[in-house]
Amino acid sequence: MADDEVELEKRAVAELLREATLGAARASEVGPSGWKKCPLMKTNKRFLTNTIVQHIGANRVISKRKRESSKNRKSRSPERKSSKHRDKSERDKSARDRSRREDCDKDKSKKYKRDD
Repeated sequence: MADDEVELEKRAVAELLREATLGAARASEVGPSGWKKCPLMKTNKRFLTNTIVQHIGANRVISKRKRESSKNRKSRSPERKSSKHRDKSERDKSARDRSRREDCDKDKSKKYKRDD
């Protein structure tokens, strides 16, 4: 028990000396304000840890959903390719997209046309 107290006292003295030498070095560079402790508060580590753990769990759930949905898409994609005919709605969509692209191209050509 006496050995523990002696060891503890040695550690405390060593820590105080280390702080004193660091303070002296800061004081020689900055001046008397170097002896002051840092005014910033310590980080709330419990809050930070809980927040990180919560977000990791949420990200894990999101990535799991994405993986499952991509697996479902992959399993459904051969069914789509095996059909010989497209639906009317798909055909209409592609025609609409084509016409929209053509309209945009016409507008762009009008916009950048030079008037000499």
